[in-house]
Amino acid sequence: QGYAPAQSAYADCLRDGAGVRQDGVAARSWYAKAVAQGNMLAEAGYGYAFEQGIGGPQDMRQASYWYQKAAAQGLAWAQTEAGKFLEHGQGVPKDLVAARSWYEKAALQGEAEGEASFGAMLEDGRGGPQNLVAARQWYEKSAAQGNILGENSLGDVFSSGKGVPQDDTAARSWYAKSAAQGNSYGQYSLGYLEYFGRGGPKDETAARTWYEKSAAQGDTHGEFLLGDLLSAKRNSKDDAVAKGWYAKAAAQGDAYGQYALGFMQENGRGGGAQDYAAARSLYAKSAAQNNMYGEYALGLMLEYGRGVAKDEIAARSWFEKSATQGHSNAQAELGYML
Repeated sequence: QGYAPAQSAYADCLRDGAGVRQDGVAARSWYAKAVAQGNMLAEAGYGYAFEQGIGGPQDMRQASYWYQKAAAQGLAWAQTEAGKFLEHGQGVPKDLVAARSWYEKAALQGEAEGEASFGAMLEDGRGGPQNLVAARQWYEKSAAQGNILGENSLGDVFSSGKGVPQDDTAARSWYAKSAAQGNSYGQYSLGYLEYFGRGGPKDETAARTWYEKSAAQGDTHGEFLLGDLLSAKRNSKDDAVAKGWYAKAAAQGDAYGQYALGFMQENGRGGGAQDYAAARSLYAKSAAQNNMYGEYALGLMLEYGRGVAKDEIAARSWFEKSATQGHSNAQAELGYML
């Protein structure tokens, strides 16, 4: 009978397979009927279908368009989604001012992810003035609703002491809330604090558990940190496992993982003989991402001609890049080369 709210609700059911056979094509068709009548829920659903490629090709431009249509009618979660597309330039030109505006609108309606996202813009001064106090307040509102982004953001604020007195106990508490919801960032961040005894007792066993949970989700930081924990034991069995985790992180393009795997290859740890060529390649990939450890390690290989022709000029260049980021050994090498 052409009732738009019913068309939108039916499309949701078809999309999710709720009470009917799942059918993305039909879902997209019913959304199209409802958006023709200006139904904001359908506009958001239609945007989601385009974003995820449900019932047809993925189209980020169309997704952004329909999210903004729904956002303009005041739908809070669509305002957050519209902000994301503008923040990251997905389907539309990047526009931090507009992104911040949509996040603020969503936040003012109490949309938890919008609150956290608006807080992040305020913290970094993106799309408008920086305001650390307001950023923390929005993170608190988001975290109070159990939002993972808000919880992690508060953990970061207290861990770094950005705009507040540093408080590792509070940071540990917020990361724990996120970790308990299965978030890989919260898991490895909590593990890091536990490993070093920050904000509570040092607990290597608990840290390893959290690193493993994060790494199991394919989080490169979790993989790298788990590798570091194991390699610190300096025995052949743990080295082999550590090398495997570094390899997983490196394969995803993680600069720390690339450096760490290169170190294992250069020194013949974790199984296999020394492989200077593989090490140099990995260090170069890490250094290309401005990782100071990769830059320093690549400089050493060039300085001493390990697996490559000796080149002190190139070595010095890499040491300078690393030293600028605060790597003390790179700074010392530069001193020796004077």
